[in-house]
Amino acid sequence: MDDESVYPAEYYRGRERAERALADQAASPAIRDIHLEMAAQYRALVEEPEPPPSSEPAGSRADVVRNQT
Repeated sequence: MDDESVYPAEYYRGRERAERALADQAASPAIRDIHLEMAAQYRALVEEPEPPPSSEPAGSRADVVRNQT
């Protein structure tokens, strides 16, 4: 299992930081705004409570569908 699936909040925090850094470097206000919106969306994912672990056994249809996204 990789770190982003084990620690999704940390992954989203890293993506938020990256988007803010890109916003700081953007030459265009429109591009800056896009990066800031993406950063806000990553922040919202961090603040969203994580769902409880599935009661479906690993490898079940629910597990396979969930891992495809």
